[in-house]
Amino acid sequence: MVCYYLLEIKVIWGVSLTAEVIVYNKNAIALAADSAVTVYGSKTYNSANKLFMLSKYYPVGVLIYNSASINGISIEIIIKEYRKKLGKKCFATLKEYKDDFVKFLKEFLAKQITDNDKKTSLINQLHNLFNYVFNLPDVPQVQQGQDFFTVINNFLDNVLLYVSKSYSKDTDIDFSIIDLRKEMENLISIKTQLQQINQDTITKLIEILPYYMNIPFNPNLTGIAICGYGEDEFSPMVYGFETIGFVNNFFKINDLQNNEGSSNGVIPLAQRDMTDLFIKGVDTQVYEFIVNQYNQFIDNFFSKIPGMDPVFARYVTTNKQVISKKIQEVLQKEKIQPLLDVISILSKDELAELGESLVNLQALKHKMSLNMETVGGPIDVAIISKHDGFIWKKRKLYFDKDINQHFFENYFSKDEVCDIIKNKEE
Repeated sequence: MVCYYLLEIKVIWGVSLTAEVIVYNKNAIALAADSAVTVYGSKTYNSANKLFMLSKYYPVGVLIYNSASINGISIEIIIKEYRKKLGKKCFATLKEYKDDFVKFLKEFLAKQITDNDKKTSLINQLHNLFNYVFNLPDVPQVQQGQDFFTVINNFLDNVLLYVSKSYSKDTDIDFSIIDLRKEMENLISIKTQLQQINQDTITKLIEILPYYMNIPFNPNLTGIAICGYGEDEFSPMVYGFETIGFVNNFFKINDLQNNEGSSNGVIPLAQRDMTDLFIKGVDTQVYEFIVNQYNQFIDNFFSKIPGMDPVFARYVTTNKQVISKKIQEVLQKEKIQPLLDVISILSKDELAELGESLVNLQALKHKMSLNMETVGGPIDVAIISKHDGFIWKKRKLYFDKDINQHFFENYFSKDEVCDIIKNKEE
């Protein structure tokens, strides 16, 4: 019998399973973030900073989630370097802030990281792919008398079929920087007790890799949400993107949907199940389970009817779609829209209170479960409005402010304060 053992789960330092919430209406936008950071997959600290001012002078903030570093460089350092470079410069729209930050991020990383760092990034993707595939919940168990490679290769066929249907193939990344086959052989030999390496298995894993690079829960991925106002904007905006930085010489980034056309709302980042429950009135997993069970029941029931009329078969399919749409309409009318109506009239302070409460709710769920507490610690809360700017409502500090007055005195010099007042008056 051939036995397979997963000996290591590679987790990059700084991976943060977090809970963050953005709440906004026409008056302001509130940002709330917990402080938990999980390292090496087992140790949790409650000291991470995930909420920052993007500009010292204008109403723009930024939230980060998932990995706290990009290509091995702390995202906190990158944000503060950008803030230093930005200085007193402002943009007409928040999208221009986002585009300028992405440009800076790419240039900064290109200067700071080496070719070896880029190679390491690609090898990390191989490690993560390996863990992703062999930690899927339906990974087959090899029984006595079964051929290991036959079982695994059949499984990989299904994985490849799934990712190819669900995600686009990333053709922009040049994989020639390393010998993929050799790296995969080394990886399998290190992580398994196999005496020989099946080449078909390696080939299929390599085929999956270009699709895997576009899977949104890639553990190396850093999520960034830029929130606030441009100079010409009077409603708060949110622009998000996710990146794993450079993979070889390709800068990997995916833009996320923004909130254009929406005057009020709640945007959960990272772990969001309790926020979804609060907003929709039903757990997302439970909702999806019910809909899937209903669809499977209908399919199984009518598949047993011999010689079913094609017109009736189309009616059954259409009816499934109608039921699913009807459920969505009920949730929107009875749960989501009434909450949005209330959010639209909340004060700045109440927006912040709602955001903080939703993060607390997610943290409470983790505390009351047997799972690792990947959400928790002090909650940082900020409110951004057009004319009041970025205001901290709650903020943890790693130093005693009473004996570090020079920090606050130096953060804004007297000349800078005068310049800000003068610019506002003009």
